[in-house]
Amino acid sequence: MPETLNGRELVKNYLEENDIERESMAKMFGVSKQYLGEVLNGRKTGKKPNELILKIIQEFGI
Repeated sequence: MPETLNGRELVKNYLEENDIERESMAKMFGVSKQYLGEVLNGRKTGKKPNELILKIIQEFGI
């Protein structure tokens, strides 16, 4: 499975630039704020976290 480090950074930058709280993003995608934080910080890796990053990128056209 490809690494999503670049995608994680893109999502973090998007949240910051658009003043979107992680909690709001987490709610939108049906995950906890803690889980989203762990995914964005690279603590959670694998198929499910990568799919979440890809869904966010696709949904917002990042």
